[in-house]
Amino acid sequence: MSAEWFTKLKEIDSLQKTLVTLQKQTKNEDERVQKLENRQNQNLEELNLNQKELINLQDQMAQIDKEISFKTLQKQRLWEMGGDEIKSSKLSLEIAELEDKGFSLLDKIEQIKGEIQDKKTFASGIENTILEIQSEASDEIKLLAQEKYHTQRRIELLTEELPPNFKDTFLRVKLKNLTHGPFTKNELGHCYICRFKISKIDESEIDISKNLKTCPQCSRIFLPYGL
Repeated sequence: MSAEWFTKLKEIDSLQKTLVTLQKQTKNEDERVQKLENRQNQNLEELNLNQKELINLQDQMAQIDKEISFKTLQKQRLWEMGGDEIKSSKLSLEIAELEDKGFSLLDKIEQIKGEIQDKKTFASGIENTILEIQSEASDEIKLLAQEKYHTQRRIELLTEELPPNFKDTFLRVKLKNLTHGPFTKNELGHCYICRFKISKIDESEIDISKNLKTCPQCSRIFLPYGL
């Protein structure tokens, strides 16, 4: 008769592994949206930095224009006053340097404007993508939730069908929330999970007599072979 109860425990073990898989799938669906939202936030932060940089470059450009206008006016007045070749040459050199700096700034401004446009296009596209993925993920998560409910319900029903000693042992071990679950098996005289060495008598009682046994070290329930 114990073989029947171990068969139920084995099914419970399988169902619990299914639950873990379903939980991972649910997490993956949540992460699909989260990753896109993180990328969206990163893009918005970069866009904000680009816009601040553009304002700074435009301010620098405006300042250069003012300096060029001022020095050009100085040069013009110098010539009107009879001219001074040395001062005039110096002003011409300074104006040329400012113009070169201005051209360099204009290139940077155009580059930043291009990056800003790319990020705005990306922001629009990713927003639509997020909405689509959210819809897909929401539908998938609902299906996974239904499957998790039915799986959990099946585990509860199987648990209730167990005789008192099997049920009590299973619930006691389950409460410990052990990594890799509450079940193990005999593998060459050792607990498959924690590798605790068990006696030949215990091996026989587990796999041949199919007696309910737990690992002395990790307390997991041994599931016999051949079910």
